Amino acid sequence: MRTTPVTFCLLPAVLMAASTCWGGTLPPSAAVSQAARVGPETVRAASAQSAHGHWNSNNNSYARLSARWWQWAYSGADGNNSVQDTTGALCGLRQPKDDVWFLAGTFGGPAVERNCTIPADRKLFYPVVNSIWTDCPGTADEALTDQEVREILVNFTIGGDPACQMSSTLDGIPVTASGISVVRTQSPKFSTYLPKNNLIRGCDASDPNKPLPAGKTGRQIAEGHWVMLPPLRPGKHTLTLHGAGCDASQDGLPFFQTEVTYHLNVRAKPKD
Repeated sequence: MRTTPVTFCLLPAVLMAASTCWGGTLPPSAAVSQAARVGPETVRAASAQSAHGHWNSNNNSYARLSARWWQWAYSGADGNNSVQDTTGALCGLRQPKDDVWFLAGTFGGPAVERNCTIPADRKLFYPVVNSIWTDCPGTADEALTDQEVREILVNFTIGGDPACQMSSTLDGIPVTASGISVVRTQSPKFSTYLPKNNLIRGCDASDPNKPLPAGKTGRQIAEGHWVMLPPLRPGKHTLTLHGAGCDASQDGLPFFQTEVTYHLNVRAKPKD
């Protein structure tokens, strides 16, 4: 079986199976192997029932960025990771060198405030709720087809999609009021190079807290609800994000919540 933190995470988020993660970002202990829990036949039955959640080429930029986001989120070891950051001190850690800047939720627990300085002309990309599957090496996870894994991500509770209470604001205004969409997409298949003492745990039944070995993971596929903001004007801004996982069998009460307030300082573009 597998586990990983979820950023709604379904890692920061952790979802379930193999190495599924809930994005808000569920703690590593929340991840369990869906394949091991319900079995391949149940998974296939759920596959036949699902009509959404596939990787959509129309959302290609979001899909590919979501894979990059997870690679970034998992690049930090336990205790030196941007999703675990409670102050913003790690905001700039291992950020991409191109035109995008990643923000993150939490692994659940109390709301967090982060102070973060951002270079000029960077788009902001972040999940409101998300999840990820990572194959546990040498297990039945590896026998599942990519399509079966994608259906697990859509129906991991078999009872429906638990993502709920999703919101994000910029300077007090909902991002959706400014024409920004919250886009649900699945990533292409990818892998991540993990550090020692990484955040993906639960594959070793004899020691559930043991992290995966450092190096390249097996198959990973992620799903989530994502926001991409255009570059902000120079100066100070306040950005909030909130997401949850709700249990329909418990009157929709959340079993997981992530809430972050970012105090952003966007640098001015250097003069020529």
